[in-house]
Amino acid sequence: MEGWVIRCAVCWCMLFFSGLLQGQDRLHQHFNVRTGLPSNKAYSIAQSSAGYIWIGTDRGVVRWDGRNFKTYSTADGLPDNEVLQVFDDDYGRIWINCFNTAPAYIREGVVYTLHNDPFLARFNSVNLYQSSYLVEKNPQWF
Repeated sequence: MEGWVIRCAVCWCMLFFSGLLQGQDRLHQHFNVRTGLPSNKAYSIAQSSAGYIWIGTDRGVVRWDGRNFKTYSTADGLPDNEVLQVFDDDYGRIWINCFNTAPAYIREGVVYTLHNDPFLARFNSVNLYQSSYLVEKNPQWF
């Protein structure tokens, strides 16, 4: 009889407290213009090997470090603000494929294009989709 009472008490407690139990919610955040993005339209999202999140938008490329956004646009040297693809390579460069322009990359906060990088100058007006040989170590992106 005593074991039956204990089992009933345990079952009753489990039923009573099960309504209070919750699973963990996944950590997620919604980013938009109000939270710091330059645009609500994102074409590409990638995480660099350094851990930054890079977002290609129609108003530039954005780096998110977990707290703050840093936007790179034509004012910073991008060839175009409409960034269709973003990815990194093994050399720490963030490659950017802009709409209808030659490729560019960002390294240590500086934007490199065919105007300030002799390597890219050889590929004048070549779209990054057509020049898979630019980044030899990341063939999975092409």
